[in-house]
Amino acid sequence: MKDYHYRKDANGNPLVEDCLKTPFSMYYLTPEVLTMFRALYYNVGGFQDSYIAYADVIAKKFSSNPYVLGFDPLNEPSPASMGVWDTVKQLIFG
Repeated sequence: MKDYHYRKDANGNPLVEDCLKTPFSMYYLTPEVLTMFRALYYNVGGFQDSYIAYADVIAKKFSSNPYVLGFDPLNEPSPASMGVWDTVKQLIFG
């Protein structure tokens, strides 16, 4: 994140006003986001397992709430691949 040269708040987090200068959709193309989607889809470091456990906790927490109809555990996922040849293979063979 330091490569983006965003100013930081007292906790070291990027300032929202700096982040909002870039259209949200452009963040999907950053190496950080693509790395996280790869970790999720390919379970790198157990990331997928952890995410499923998190979604399970949320589902159980709200399952008895009559005002909750459902939740979207993975909103707008981005494609992920392990490299150029993996992308070509996915496009050709699915």
